[in-house]
Amino acid sequence: MWGPLLIMDTTDALPPELRSFLLDIKPGYETDPTRAVYNHIWLMGDATAIGGQVQAEIDELAELAPIGAAAGRQGASGGGIAQPGGPEGEPTPTTPQSGKKK
Repeated sequence: MWGPLLIMDTTDALPPELRSFLLDIKPGYETDPTRAVYNHIWLMGDATAIGGQVQAEIDELAELAPIGAAAGRQGASGGGIAQPGGPEGEPTPTTPQSGKKK
């Protein structure tokens, strides 16, 4: 699968339409960032084609972010990063299951 080709006509400012598009496709997670889908962005050109500040803004817009309840935990213990446990949607067992050794 191939993603869209997005072309900029300025070196020092991210066009509002491109910023909006990147916000629309920004990846997120609810409980476990390791189970999230990530975006990859390739920039063609150096700082004379796409300014460093614009490159940094594009990188931030493509970065994985917490959503829903995970966003509310941002800044809590663990720095907003999900703590170890079962995969999303599966509760972490708190008592030994029958038939299994302790």
